[in-house]
Amino acid sequence: MRQNAEERTNGIDFNDQALFYIPFETDPNTAGVLYLGTDKVYRTGDRGQNWTAISQVLDQDGGSVSAIGVPPNDANTLFAGTDTGQIHKATRDQNGQWKWTNLTKSPLPNRHLSDMAIHPTNTQIVYLAFNGFSTNTPDTPGHIFKSTDGGQSWTRVDGAGATAFPDVPALTIFIDPDNTDHIYVGTDIGVFRSTDGGASWATFSQGLPPVPVTDLKYQQANKLLWASTYGRSIYRTSLAPAQPPTATPTATAGATSTPTATPTATNTPTVTPTPTETPVPPPTGPAPGLWTGDVSFQVASDQMTLYNFQVEVDFGRCAEALKFAGPATIDQNGNFSFTVNKRDSTWSVTGAITDQS
Repeated sequence: MRQNAEERTNGIDFNDQALFYIPFETDPNTAGVLYLGTDKVYRTGDRGQNWTAISQVLDQDGGSVSAIGVPPNDANTLFAGTDTGQIHKATRDQNGQWKWTNLTKSPLPNRHLSDMAIHPTNTQIVYLAFNGFSTNTPDTPGHIFKSTDGGQSWTRVDGAGATAFPDVPALTIFIDPDNTDHIYVGTDIGVFRSTDGGASWATFSQGLPPVPVTDLKYQQANKLLWASTYGRSIYRTSLAPAQPPTATPTATAGATSTPTATPTATNTPTVTPTPTETPVPPPTGPAPGLWTGDVSFQVASDQMTLYNFQVEVDFGRCAEALKFAGPATIDQNGNFSFTVNKRDSTWSVTGAITDQS
């Protein structure tokens, strides 16, 4: 299928000052409404057919609009930041007129304001992400700032000490709508995450190359976080909470055997080698991982007994019975082991079979 692009710039003044990468945001409240920034802010209500400037030149210091924030639950409020570190807020009255207020104040640095994130249900909570390095603005250091009063005041939330946000350019910021204390920031060296509203930070870049992450977008239905990078493709990761597995291996004995099992666990998954005739309570442990234990069976002399093991892993919303490929390996000393692989995770069971006849 062939798709053609078309120019939709009617109403935009080409004499405006603008960044090379113009900020552009859709309104999550109203279909067809979009915003873009030059040295002014423009709005369209017809998917770009016509644009109207809803501000004068915002930054009297000569800066251009570098970030736009649209609250997901308020179509009459808008935020815009500039590459000189200014932050402005607009409210729309009943006549459709936008009134702008400059909210720039200490401790915000006069560096490029690269992105902002607004709380999904409370427009009073706003996060700002700043590009550049704190060493360039030593009197106003920091990269992540938070307001809880709609921008009337700002607090630096870079953390401190070993869990502080690094002094690297912050390029994009995202609030997890399913857990609003979880904040994700794309930087020049990957993604960092806070799970306590910015009080502490840790790297969140497993599987990512150490390159600039230019944007973060979230598919809430699938709980997938997507990251675009500068020249190194697009990546995604799941933000769905991990479900601890519960595993139950069972053993089925021949008619002439009378086996018993006494497994000992040091870790979950919960594993129970269980002969058909004699159920055995499963061992328990604090976390998923490697289970190690011994299993004892009583068998008659010269009697061959066949045991089939099955592992059931509970993934929260579904329970799946998993059979490992091939029989368990038993060496000449009676030691056995098998491994179950599921969704790139591995659970292993090892132990020993002892003839108690």
